[in-house]
Amino acid sequence: MQRFFLLFLLTGFSLLGAEQMPEPVPVQLHCPSPECLRVADDGEAEQVILGSMELGRAYLLMEHGEGRQAQDKDYEAILAIVRAVGQNGGRVVIEPLYVATRTPGILFAKDILSVSYNIISRVQFVFKYGRTENYHAKIVYHPADGRLLYTYFMHRNAGDPCRVLISRCEVVTYLDDESFDAALHQQLQSGKERISITFPAQEAVLPEGTIRPATLKSMGGSIRLYKWLVAAKTAEKRPVVQGRFLGTAALVSLIDISFMAYDAIKATLMYRTARPYRATIYYQDKTIHSVLLEK
Repeated sequence: MQRFFLLFLLTGFSLLGAEQMPEPVPVQLHCPSPECLRVADDGEAEQVILGSMELGRAYLLMEHGEGRQAQDKDYEAILAIVRAVGQNGGRVVIEPLYVATRTPGILFAKDILSVSYNIISRVQFVFKYGRTENYHAKIVYHPADGRLLYTYFMHRNAGDPCRVLISRCEVVTYLDDESFDAALHQQLQSGKERISITFPAQEAVLPEGTIRPATLKSMGGSIRLYKWLVAAKTAEKRPVVQGRFLGTAALVSLIDISFMAYDAIKATLMYRTARPYRATIYYQDKTIHSVLLEK
């Protein structure tokens, strides 16, 4: 009887301890206590995150339980904060959950970050989202069906998520024109051998005809991409058929770039980091699927 009572006490304390322990986080995130605040996925999350950023909290982790869709109306305000991080020069890493192996998972859906982001004026942006300038952001999604599992913010003083965390930083996501230039320039400066560009929030249209200075001004979505193509050593296009990248024997054609366009881009110091790279544009119909930059 005494042994049974002792076993009951030990089991009880063990259960109590388990209830007090936070849920584990995946290896690609870092949430040490007490520096990390776990934010509940509810209607107060936006104010909690922005308020914590104002105070300079080192880490913020929002767990989505069984997962949620990025198009959910309730998640719109959180995605706006993520976009603001990118527009303020922070890294935005979007990657699948690593389960056993680090496979790339599914491609991020086109509408993952295409949320309504109506900012009345730049003054309002600075007033509400200016505090995001000290942060990086990371979104982790389910590799099978794209459900969002974690939204994570880390203070820049805590390090670069591409250096201190396990991150898929060889992929640059084109969120918008304002954040894309800075993100790609940062990766090119690091000297990586291969860098991929994906388009979760913007549709990229395959250039038709010769790229000229006037063309760069008149093109629609993802216009900044074409300037980097002009700056690269070479730029060629390769079709994608039924979701497959065609082999090296497939038809490949160079992007036609005028000397005037090249001279105009060459004068911009930032674009010089693309000169050592060859750009391959994978496309289907008239839409760019992805871009691979290789030395």
